[in-house]
Amino acid sequence: MASSLKLANGGPKVLCHDRKEEEEAFSQAMCLVMSSGMPVCLKTAFELRVFDIIAKAGEGAKLSSAEIVAQMPTNNPDAATMLDRILRLLASHSVLSCSVVSDDNGCNVQRLYGLSPVSKYFVTNEDGVSLGHFIAMVQDKVFVDTWPQLKASILEGGNAFNITYGMHAFEYIGTDLRFNKVFSKAMHSHSTVVMKSILEHYKGFENIKQLVDVGGGLGVTLNQITSKYPHIKGINFDLPHVVENAPSYPGVEHVGGDMFQNVPCGDAIFMKWILHDWTDEHCLKLLKNCYKAISNDAKVIVVDSILPIMPETNFAVKSVEHVGGDMFQNVPCGDAIFMKWILHDWTDEHCLKLLKNCYKAISNDAKVIVVDSILPIMPETNLRASWHLIRACWLHIQGERSGANKSS
Repeated sequence: MASSLKLANGGPKVLCHDRKEEEEAFSQAMCLVMSSGMPVCLKTAFELRVFDIIAKAGEGAKLSSAEIVAQMPTNNPDAATMLDRILRLLASHSVLSCSVVSDDNGCNVQRLYGLSPVSKYFVTNEDGVSLGHFIAMVQDKVFVDTWPQLKASILEGGNAFNITYGMHAFEYIGTDLRFNKVFSKAMHSHSTVVMKSILEHYKGFENIKQLVDVGGGLGVTLNQITSKYPHIKGINFDLPHVVENAPSYPGVEHVGGDMFQNVPCGDAIFMKWILHDWTDEHCLKLLKNCYKAISNDAKVIVVDSILPIMPETNFAVKSVEHVGGDMFQNVPCGDAIFMKWILHDWTDEHCLKLLKNCYKAISNDAKVIVVDSILPIMPETNLRASWHLIRACWLHIQGERSGANKSS
C-alpha cells in the first residue's frame, strides 16, 4: 500500500508506492551519504597495487585478500581483513569480480577477487599507464582541500580552488612541483588510454601535414598521433612552465605561449579536454584564435564532453558533470581542427568564440572534429550518467568556466 502525506491544502502527496521503493530510496540515499569513501578506497587499492597483483597472477586468476596482502610490504596482522572490506566495496561497483568458496563442511567461507572489465583501466598496461594515476590526482590533497569551499563559491561567487589557494588551478600547478608531477602523470595516463582508442577508429589525421595540439601538456597525445602518422609535423602548444619539462619526441616541436593570446599555425588544430575548463567567453576567444591560425581548408579537432539540459544518471553523463596559449585569440591553421573533451567545459559564448576561430582557421572543404559527450534532456539513474554528473561538480573546484550546462 502506498504511503501518503496530507498537505495543508488537503491534497495527498504520495511519498513511496510501496515498501520496496521506500527501501530502495533509503539505500540510494545512504549510498550518497557514504559515497565519498568509494574513490578513496579505489585510490587505496591502486596505491597498494591490488590490480597489478591480481593481473600478474595470470589470466582469470582469483585471489583472496590474504593472498594479495602476502605480496605487500606489511606486518600488520589485520591487513587482510581491512583490505577485504575495501575489495568487497569495489566488487559491489563491479570494479572487481568476487566469488565465494568454503570447505567441505560449508565453513571457513572465503571471498576470492578477480579482475573485471573495469579493472583493466587500473592495471598498468603495456604502455606503462593506468587510470589509477587519474584517481590519484582527483583524490590528491590539493584538490580535496578545495571541496569545503564549494558552498562559499556558490553563495559568494568565484571558484573553490581560487578561494582556497588564491589562484587558478592551472596557475597553481606551476608553483607546486610535487602536484605538477601528479597532474602530469594523470594527464599522461588518461591521454594514452583515450587516444589509443581514438586512433583505432578515427581516420581524420591521414591528410594532415602540420597538427597543432593546443593545451597539449607534455606532448604525449601528439606523440601518439605522429607515431601512427609520421608524415605529420606536430606542434605541442602549452604554457611555458609546462612545455619546459616536456620530453623530446621525433617530429614534435614544443612551443610555449598563451592560447588566449595566439595559437601557432597549422593545417589542423587539435584540442583534447581543453574547452570544458573555461567560460564561454574564453572558449570563443580561443576558438577565434584557432580560426585565425588555420587556412580555409583546414580543421579544428575537438575531443571533449557535451552535457544536455537535464542531468542524466548514466556513466557517460556522470563523468562529465564531475568535472569541471590562448585559443580564444586565434587558432593555428590546418587541414583539420581536432578538439577532444574541450567544449563541454565552456559557456556557450566561449564555445562560439572558439568555434569562430576554428572557422577562420580552416578552408571551406576542411572540417572540425569534436570528440565529446552529449547528455539527454531527462535524467537517468544508471551509473554511466551519474559518473558524468559528478564530474561537472569538479568545475566548481578547479574553476567555474560556465560551459558545463550546454546541451549541444
